[in-house]
Amino acid sequence: MYEILQRLGQTFNRKSMCGYSLPSSTKEHRWFLHVKKRKKEGNMEYLEKFVPESIKKLPVHMDFEGQKKAERLFQIIIGLFGVVGFVWGYICQQFSQTMYILIAGFVLSCLLTLPPWPMYRRKPLQWQKSREENTDKESSSASQSAQKTKKKK
Repeated sequence: MYEILQRLGQTFNRKSMCGYSLPSSTKEHRWFLHVKKRKKEGNMEYLEKFVPESIKKLPVHMDFEGQKKAERLFQIIIGLFGVVGFVWGYICQQFSQTMYILIAGFVLSCLLTLPPWPMYRRKPLQWQKSREENTDKESSSASQSAQKTKKKK
């Protein structure tokens, strides 16, 4: 295979077999480094640069109790609108009326449960404080010897 590629005048290297080849000019080299950098930093970090500060300040979290409330509210709204839609569609003998009412319930439940409204953020988690790491070698060696004695027992 190597001889065939050489006969054709193509250079063979492992990187070209992996899906990309080394650039030949300086302009291509700069573009190659830019693409490589973007892949390294990820798409979200790249796009985050363009988001205005006012949007970055919006709260996006919801506590566990809030998630439970939102899920329960979503189920109640969808169930209620589904029953009302079915009854109304049966009375009118129009399935489209059932679907319209069900879609309206879905839109209403999305507006009430998807954004992190303040009613879903009332009980935030209390995180434990981080432990300070001991940089002292004596304390770490003492703890290691204590662990060794525990293992022997």
